Amino acid sequence: MPIAKSDHLLELIHSLTKAEKRHFKLFSSRLQRQEGTQFIKLFDILEKTKDTDDDSIRKKLGGIAGVKYANLKRNLYSNVLTSLRLIHSSKKVDLEIREQIDYARILYGKGLYLQSLRLLERIKTVAQNHDQEILLLEIIEFEKLIETRHITRSHKDRVNQLSHESINLSDQVNLSVKLSNLRLLMYGKYVQMGHVVNAKDEKTIQQFFKTNLPKLNENQLSTLDRISYEQCLVWYYFILLDFQQGLDHATKWKELLETKRFMLERDPDSYMHSIHYILTCSYNLRLYKIFNNALKDLEKFRKEHYAKFNDNSKILSFIYVHTSRIHQYFVEGKFKEGLEIVPSTLTRLERYEDKLDVHRILVFYFKIAWMYIGAGDPTSASSYLDKIIDLKSIPLREDIQGYARLLNLIAHYEMGNKGLLSYLVRSTNYFLKKMHDLNKVQKSILHFFNRLINADSFKEKELFNSFLPELLELKKDHYEQQAFIYLDIISWVQSKIEGVTMSEVIARTYQQTK
Repeated sequence: MPIAKSDHLLELIHSLTKAEKRHFKLFSSRLQRQEGTQFIKLFDILEKTKDTDDDSIRKKLGGIAGVKYANLKRNLYSNVLTSLRLIHSSKKVDLEIREQIDYARILYGKGLYLQSLRLLERIKTVAQNHDQEILLLEIIEFEKLIETRHITRSHKDRVNQLSHESINLSDQVNLSVKLSNLRLLMYGKYVQMGHVVNAKDEKTIQQFFKTNLPKLNENQLSTLDRISYEQCLVWYYFILLDFQQGLDHATKWKELLETKRFMLERDPDSYMHSIHYILTCSYNLRLYKIFNNALKDLEKFRKEHYAKFNDNSKILSFIYVHTSRIHQYFVEGKFKEGLEIVPSTLTRLERYEDKLDVHRILVFYFKIAWMYIGAGDPTSASSYLDKIIDLKSIPLREDIQGYARLLNLIAHYEMGNKGLLSYLVRSTNYFLKKMHDLNKVQKSILHFFNRLINADSFKEKELFNSFLPELLELKKDHYEQQAFIYLDIISWVQSKIEGVTMSEVIARTYQQTK
């Protein structure tokens, strides 16, 4: 039975659009019984409240008994889902196919097996045209069941045809499952370990990928399986810090979706996901033309399809678009201009707070803090970094907290809090060692700030001058790329050496290399 908890029911009702609420009320009014009016009354009460006080709600419903109230909530939850299924079944091909399979089972149950077969034959074509292999296998298995139990007068090759279709399709579905498993495993590896940090990590990932990759012939893969395969490769190369290969496979992923336009309607999230990795990889590689073109594609797709997006698609489009807009300001050195989009980003973060992973929110705070550093407002930057550093109650990947502490050193140096820096360096060093996350760049930054704390002001520029070659040498190390992705500390050090703003340094680099 559907969930009857009040908080889940309230969350479901508050997630409905105006059209969905209107459809539910029309749907409920057709029940033509007292319980139907109670549905609507309870629905109206929950729609207007943010907190569930069951005793208060029961009184508004006429003081109904606790058991009856629990049943009413359960039935309301069930009927809201039924209403949503009705309104969305015509828009989602998989829902339509499942609905037709259900109808075929009803016809079969009434002894109308020939009608059931005709319906299955019709819906089989829809499933084939939309690459719905799992549903297609279910249809064929149902056809086989009918053929083995009844004399259908089918053509003589019907049995062989169904058997052949079933074998081929089961092999294809088996491969699809293995590829989707590999895709999930690679994502799990990234969540668990992030990017590789040494040759040992790299060898481990390579062996893991090779072990779990099923035998396949790329030329014989279905479009969906080719997409899954490209997604696996994107994650694989992303973990290995091979952003060029990641970019190439993300581009193939995007192009495959574009070959079947119905896929864009069916799974807009996958399409936006592919562009997101094109943007991420091209940003890390500083391939500005590719980055800007990909951002235009994402903005255009979002604008054209937003009205049809469900909540998940709207949230993903916000994350991908706003992240890339912020990155665009970073690569061009337009930090002050970038501050103009911060209020709209924060508004969206607040709107989607209950549906966003905490790590995603903190990544936005980190990027906003970097925007303020670049714009010359370290005080505001520090306030956002504190939100990341002070979070202790929710487990998350500690890398963002580690780099937030390093960025906080820069913020407090810019604020002139030299006396506080000594404590901050010690606490940052302790945190990174405790998390086993102290890489060469992080060690170098901490060592630099230790020297900076104890140096006279007239020697600071000399320290910056000696620190720059050290950073440039570290940047050549493949396994240290992650640190420079998080912190563009080289541009900050150059700005101190030249006595100009960080915006000027980055803007000059952008003009030279774009």
